[in-house]
Amino acid sequence: MSLKEELLKANLLNKKDLRRIEHEERVDHQKKGREGREEQVRQRQQEIEQKQEEQRQRDQQLAKQQNQERLDKAKNIRMEDLIKTAQVEEHGPRKFYFVARDKKIPFLQITENLSDKLEKGMLAIVEYNGPNCVEFAIVQRTCAERLLEIDPEVVRFFNRDTRP
Repeated sequence: MSLKEELLKANLLNKKDLRRIEHEERVDHQKKGREGREEQVRQRQQEIEQKQEEQRQRDQQLAKQQNQERLDKAKNIRMEDLIKTAQVEEHGPRKFYFVARDKKIPFLQITENLSDKLEKGMLAIVEYNGPNCVEFAIVQRTCAERLLEIDPEVVRFFNRDTRP
């Protein structure tokens, strides 16, 4: 059943209107001629191809974005594991100041021994995204060097000028 027949059956279109529409279609069909109809078909085909191309590009962009998110997540997990294994924790009376990514100047309360090791370049301070917020950790030199290769922005204080 065609759309016209369905409209007629639903009383949305009467027979007189149906004949008028069919007549207009025939006149338009003859007026365009064969070449006009072929041109109309080509235009429809081009529109379809253009929409398919746009959809393909959107799909590719989405796939790239998802892939980048997956890579970033894997990198963050790898960095966090590396930090957790090389982390040094000793709290003490000395405040050690450094510059964070957001350009604020936080401090860590550490012992004199850790402070000396940080100044000599044996240890480094790194910033990473913890479960709930941004966290800072003191890590060993080898870990800091590996983190510099992965993402230099993570390492917030590392005195590489001096060797132990």
